[in-house]
Amino acid sequence: MINTINYNFNAQANSPGDNYGPGVTQSMVQLSVKIRSFNLTNIHGSKFDPGYLQDYDLNRLLSLSGSINTKIINIIRKELKDKDGTVYIFRHNEKKKFINHGIIIIGEAGNMAYKESWDDCQDSSDIISYMTRFVSKRSNHEILNDLKQS
Repeated sequence: MINTINYNFNAQANSPGDNYGPGVTQSMVQLSVKIRSFNLTNIHGSKFDPGYLQDYDLNRLLSLSGSINTKIINIIRKELKDKDGTVYIFRHNEKKKFINHGIIIIGEAGNMAYKESWDDCQDSSDIISYMTRFVSKRSNHEILNDLKQS
């Protein structure tokens, strides 16, 4: 059971049929997309310029989310320059519009590379801290420390 301080997020996350957790998902509360390394230039014998495949993945993320600014794109590029990873956006639906709470970037080994809530409200910070445990391989001790500090 998801139990953040945001009632609407909790209700949608805990509803039958919604999905959250590691991997690629498009649900009411989670949008996650695999992003290839900036430096990946060879796939299935085909050669690409550095960044081409990552740009392709980022364009998919942008089309699905509709709300990622240049600062976040640059952070994704920095964190996933030499490794593949998964970008998670946590959100909930309110009045037929998605409210995006923030982002978590997980490297290919399952370790958290970056997280940020996207507004100043405590709800978003709580949601991002809480959902980290479901998508990263961090220890319970590290996650509990994050929750105590938020």
